[in-house]
Amino acid sequence: GDPQFEWLLNGLKNSKAKFKVIASGSTLYHSTVDGWRLYTFARRRLFDAIKVHKISGVVFFSGDIHRSLVWVHHESELAGYRVIEVISSGITNGKTLSFATVDFDTTLTDPTMRVRIVHGNGKVYDEKVWKLSQLEVRDPPDIPVQQNIPIQQNNISEFQSKLFRLREERQLLLMRYTERHPSVLGIDRRIMMLEQKMGIQ
Repeated sequence: GDPQFEWLLNGLKNSKAKFKVIASGSTLYHSTVDGWRLYTFARRRLFDAIKVHKISGVVFFSGDIHRSLVWVHHESELAGYRVIEVISSGITNGKTLSFATVDFDTTLTDPTMRVRIVHGNGKVYDEKVWKLSQLEVRDPPDIPVQQNIPIQQNNISEFQSKLFRLREERQLLLMRYTERHPSVLGIDRRIMMLEQKMGIQ
């Protein structure tokens, strides 16, 4: 309810940590019968608050789906930067015996978060690194009036719609395949190209 939300928001706003971890027993999206996915208002309320209050470095840790992965939420634009979720379920609950490791290096000028998905055979299945500067709400650039650059609102809406559909498709593929499956990698390339067109870093 409201008291819980205010408690969480105040904790995020007052935190001096470079990276602010929200640990949740259920996932943001991948759990189809429980978790944040079912509570659209609460989820979007939190994302909106992150953007409005310009709270940098918020990341999510969760489990509950009997496998491990790291991904970027398809509603990230609501928060103003990429909403990263690290999912690490019980090691013995999945066939691959997977788990996630997360290393923060706050000694750097631009602190980093390194996520590894490791399988029971000791192989690193996936590895991603994010800089803190990638997890900050940025003001949109000012466009000088004298340039008289027309805003193609229809194109922006079309790109956003395409991007949402691609991210939805990616999540459906992840229900069947791994992060490195050719189908998933193909979607990733299409998402990256579309993000570049939209100016998303």
